[in-house]
Amino acid sequence: MINFQQGSSLADFQEELFRKACSGALFSNSEIAKLKGNMWVKAAAKLAPSNLVIRHLVLLDIVSGMTHNQNSIAKQITLLSGNQIGLRVWAEGYSYWEYTKKFISLYCRTFDVVPLIKQCVKLIDRGFIESAYTRDGVLYPAPFGDLRNEPLAPSLQRKAEVMDNFSSRLLVKYQFAIRAVSSVYGVKPYPLGLNTHCQKDGFNVFIINGKPYMDEDSKIPFKFYEGYANKYDGIVSEAKDTLDAKRLKSTLSIRYY
Repeated sequence: MINFQQGSSLADFQEELFRKACSGALFSNSEIAKLKGNMWVKAAAKLAPSNLVIRHLVLLDIVSGMTHNQNSIAKQITLLSGNQIGLRVWAEGYSYWEYTKKFISLYCRTFDVVPLIKQCVKLIDRGFIESAYTRDGVLYPAPFGDLRNEPLAPSLQRKAEVMDNFSSRLLVKYQFAIRAVSSVYGVKPYPLGLNTHCQKDGFNVFIINGKPYMDEDSKIPFKFYEGYANKYDGIVSEAKDTLDAKRLKSTLSIRYY
């Protein structure tokens, strides 16, 4: 879904307010009005659960100084982490987990939150460590979702916790010591409404000499994410992906709201 409101990127707007919140600066009246009046977020909470929805709900509560949206935040996290169905990782991929986690962490520092939120943060972090692969002695996240070519955060570089074999509702990893292939990931489809960061189709990824490929002959490199502006060839391809039948059908199972 296209995330623009009042002529500026919603994500950039959220980042600006996040920096203000962290520094203790006050939001302007126009910023508060823009934050509260964003109709896209209200629709997306029901049709496209995502990092942007969670980030926005966090900011709304910080502005009000009240935890009016805490249950909604917890429900969105549950949808994206699959805490109740054993997803164990973040459905949008690791890059968007870090993108979201900093807002959740701010929320936890600001308010006395329900245990589910803190529990999910720990479980998701652990899942990304356990399912990681090694490149040049550094841990990299499992290759799925909209993922940038970046290693796990320094706090998650805990090699002793990495598992040779990992299984969840979304992801399977197992050792595959044939030729230069060290491990294989089986990524399962997990369409979540109209959220295009979540994959609607399954696929396999082979780790060869520390790098991810879509084939075991290392001819097709895994395509890393380079920003939403570079994700599609144009608005037609974006619309086709957003309104794919699998995504539309998945909206029927979103019943938290």
